[in-house]
Amino acid sequence: MIRIYPSRHAINLYPSEEGAAVERHDLREPCTIADWLQCAVEAYEALDVPPISVDVDGETVTPGDWASRRIGPESDVRIYPVPFGIEAGVIAAWTALAVAAVALVYALTLNTDTPNSSSVTGDQLELNPAKANSVKLYQVIREVLGTDRIYPDYVVQPVSRFVSGRDVRTSLFLSVGMGRFDIPPSRIRIGETPISAFGDEVSYTIYAPGEDVGADPRSENWYAAPEVGGSKAATAGLDLDSPSETSAPIADAIALAGSTITLIGDSPSLPDSWSAGTVINLVAPDSFTVTNSGTHSVIAGPMDELQPFVGMKVSVSTRTEDLLLVIASNAPYVPPVPGTGGSPSSVTASAAPATYNFSGSPVSWSLTYRGSTRALSLSADYVNMSGVVSAITSQLSGMGLVAQDDSGRLKIVEPSSPYMGGVISHSNSPVQIFGVSPVFVSGTASSGGTPEQLAKITLQYDDGQPFIGLPVGVQRLAIGYRQNRYSITAISDVTVSVRRLDASGAVDAGWAGFTDRTLLDFALSATSTAGENWIGPFMGCPEGELVDRLEWDIFFPGGLMHNNKKGRQEPYSAQAILQWADVETGLWNTVTNDYREMTKDGFGRTHFINFDTPIRPMIRVRRGATPGWANSIDTMQWYALRGRLLDRPTAYDGVTIIAMTVRTGSRLSAQSDRQVNLVATRLYDQGVNRSISAGAAHVCRGLGMPDADVDSEQLQQLEGDYWTPRGETFDHSFDEQVTAQEALQAIFAAGMSHLVIEDSMVSAVREGVQPPQGMLTPHDQSAELVSTFTAPSADDYTGVDVKFISPVTFSEEIVECRADGVQPLKIETFTLDGVHDRTRAWRIGMRRLMKYLYQRITHQTETEMDALAYRVIDHLILADDIPGNQTISSVIEAVDISGGQAVITTSELLDWSFNAPSCVIRWQDGSVTPLLSAGLVADNMLSVELAAVSDALDDIDWSLEPPRLMFCSSNRTGYPAMIESIEPDSSGRCQVVAKQYSDLYYQHDDSSPA
Repeated sequence: MIRIYPSRHAINLYPSEEGAAVERHDLREPCTIADWLQCAVEAYEALDVPPISVDVDGETVTPGDWASRRIGPESDVRIYPVPFGIEAGVIAAWTALAVAAVALVYALTLNTDTPNSSSVTGDQLELNPAKANSVKLYQVIREVLGTDRIYPDYVVQPVSRFVSGRDVRTSLFLSVGMGRFDIPPSRIRIGETPISAFGDEVSYTIYAPGEDVGADPRSENWYAAPEVGGSKAATAGLDLDSPSETSAPIADAIALAGSTITLIGDSPSLPDSWSAGTVINLVAPDSFTVTNSGTHSVIAGPMDELQPFVGMKVSVSTRTEDLLLVIASNAPYVPPVPGTGGSPSSVTASAAPATYNFSGSPVSWSLTYRGSTRALSLSADYVNMSGVVSAITSQLSGMGLVAQDDSGRLKIVEPSSPYMGGVISHSNSPVQIFGVSPVFVSGTASSGGTPEQLAKITLQYDDGQPFIGLPVGVQRLAIGYRQNRYSITAISDVTVSVRRLDASGAVDAGWAGFTDRTLLDFALSATSTAGENWIGPFMGCPEGELVDRLEWDIFFPGGLMHNNKKGRQEPYSAQAILQWADVETGLWNTVTNDYREMTKDGFGRTHFINFDTPIRPMIRVRRGATPGWANSIDTMQWYALRGRLLDRPTAYDGVTIIAMTVRTGSRLSAQSDRQVNLVATRLYDQGVNRSISAGAAHVCRGLGMPDADVDSEQLQQLEGDYWTPRGETFDHSFDEQVTAQEALQAIFAAGMSHLVIEDSMVSAVREGVQPPQGMLTPHDQSAELVSTFTAPSADDYTGVDVKFISPVTFSEEIVECRADGVQPLKIETFTLDGVHDRTRAWRIGMRRLMKYLYQRITHQTETEMDALAYRVIDHLILADDIPGNQTISSVIEAVDISGGQAVITTSELLDWSFNAPSCVIRWQDGSVTPLLSAGLVADNMLSVELAAVSDALDDIDWSLEPPRLMFCSSNRTGYPAMIESIEPDSSGRCQVVAKQYSDLYYQHDDSSPA
């Protein structure tokens, strides 16, 4: 087994080792590590310092041994990412923003819908818990640099319990972010209210990275059953007063074939109440391609199962809603007309699938064909090859490809002529189904012919209004007759034979049956009025997990009381009956809870069971017998179900945690926004907190870079000369995965600087007003200088709006950047990360605007090694040899000293008719002199003040390339330019691109917005 982990410490942060791995791959036959990587990793190449580490049976194997070390099905192979430094052209991913191994919870949150009924006359109990941001399963852990407002993320499922009838306590266990923080108590809030305002109704504990949390019950990992809770309709929980019983089978997936439905999974079972004649509801999605006609959503795809016709009343189910619609138009399937010649593109597995059951070890990969990339996955038990082929074909809808069974091997291919041809490429294709070396065939296009035309329908509402609004692209939709009803004709083990019912409930005799496929995203249930009115059963924990404690909540949204015939209020009784059973035994155990109250105010109760031996329970609940009196308030709802999972970390290395208990219920019911948030400052191990230099150094250390690879001297000089005196800091939260290059660019941009690589070190340069740093003349250029001018146009930005974060509200604000006398006809909206200051944001925005308005010239040329003396954003003088430009490029052949003057002999004849003859000298190290006044000596000789050049004359080495001199007029000194890029090639030449330079770009650097 090969397992891939997000980091070496991920195993310590997950309940089980299996849960820590983000990918798993089975090996069917022995091979070397290098062979497997070559097969499984797209564009794999052997590197001296690869970004991964490989352990085999607990031993780390060095990269040099990968080509010889063999592994087999019995080997325990573990692969981890390894951070490494930045080299020229290589930017490693910032490993501090790797997969968030701290996210232990399932992507579920507590129900936040509130009970609401117009018939309730008493005070309603507000049940919305205080909320943190979100669950971030397998996403990055927040990296905060500087100071920012943080909405911490769930580490484990939040838990709300009824401590008394109207007192609800919510436990939160939240990840603040990587590293250590300074968190002032006054800056911790719920919504916009400081927690100090709540007194003892809110308590919290902050745990530093690695600190023991095992004794804190808020760190317990609870599984909240998603089936139990409120709906978008106005209920807080499942209504135990329902007049009918809804029963559903237990299955991980279903296989559809003809008129049969087969349950798939670990111990699938049908409800005992199902029999021939039972009416079931089945929502069976398929993949369709949705386009927009302007008036309708056009749905194209497999319609054989639906058998549509105009006027057909249908139910359309998406991932988020169920719609009742009518088919407005129907275009049947048109088969392809074969073309001439050509051959199909395909990829064929090198071996038969190792398994058809992917429920325990899901696999995913991506496939690219003709510019379209599709993510594919297998995550269920597909029983046989037919199920695998069906599942993959469904996911390929709209790409012009299908999956096929090629003598027991999986084949993805163009199904029929006319062929489009081209290359099919895979990324991370799983060995379990494609083998070690799948065969790729690049097809050729057919001539002539007509591709197939998928069946298409459009929809409208019952009143005739056209339906539009489905997202464009490939969508999972379930389309069937209204209510998606089927009548059972026979049951055999876990296979059900059915007939389809139309919208009126009559049998659809012409129905051809289901399209063969295996479904995970199905909904299957039946409604019956016979027997006890049980809600459930539902599972108390996920498959493969056990719990040692079970908790459930019963809620009375309108209170519990009775009004007698005389109108007097009296106590009223109610009963809830819960049954639980271990899935291994199936034996039901009963727990009865009795309630007697006299109140119109909503209230709830939390109940629990501790198991002597951990189990995987299934639970169902129903209401007990009631007196049935009129004029009684006794609505009862099953509000929540949760089980305590066994394993949980006792410490979180590298992560700051805040555990909080919030008294909600009626205490916070007036709060409209109750998100837990705080303002925190990241504490760096080295350097001044919030400073730009310390933030950049922290990123580099997170990559594992040695200090010698960071130009600390340059960063400290910039910090001392510019960033600190000008109050320039970097304050930003990285919530998504970024590269080190992107992070460093953002950090330096906040200080009006740029990331550069100098002498193999990470460094920065400050952009701004600067004298010329160098010069490139025709004697330095190996290709002519090409200058292009961009004329002003209506497409140019004439205004800039900068989005930044307010340091007071920590919300996004905009500062407008406008130039005097320029009408802002087209405005760029620019987001500036890390800047929490309006003036700084405006200054940076004004720089952008000035360049949009005045930077019109781009220069391109080529040198040999000369350009490597400079760096990006250096101010250079560029010159050409075009007559009339009043510049002459030459080589200095000799320098003589005479009477306080340096007499220079040049390789070219000089034109002394220039206005106020002057010159600029480029020394051998690339530096240049200011503009010097030139004195006439001879046609190829001039003199300059000795004091202006005396220091550099002693450093001239005449055995090397001699210095350069540009002779010019005092008002024509070449082209001022700022280097945008220097790109060396394999022949030793450097391509240089430079933009026009002007001090105008930086005229607002010390100003403030109005």
